[in-house]
Amino acid sequence: MADTPQLTAGICERIHSAKDGEETEAATKSRPTVQILSIKKVGTTSDSTKVDRYRVIISDGEHFLQAMLATPINALIESGDLTKNSIITIENCTCNNMGD
Repeated sequence: MADTPQLTAGICERIHSAKDGEETEAATKSRPTVQILSIKKVGTTSDSTKVDRYRVIISDGEHFLQAMLATPINALIESGDLTKNSIITIENCTCNNMGD
């Protein structure tokens, strides 16, 4: 049995508390490892073309965040390669505050 990767404890809090892009970049530069707790398909429309989007909840083992996946990742979900409870490494992200 392969070793389960260690989650990057505290990274969700660091990303959530980041005040600007530089802090977010610093938090994710180390390529943190998190677990996907849930995946939900949400539809959006763009130029009258339906584009499926996926909202996920990720956890670092201590805290959790909601996130929207970039559309190029859709194929991983649709093929079943990325599922609930998958452990992933964040290589790139953009953070936007969505309210209080």
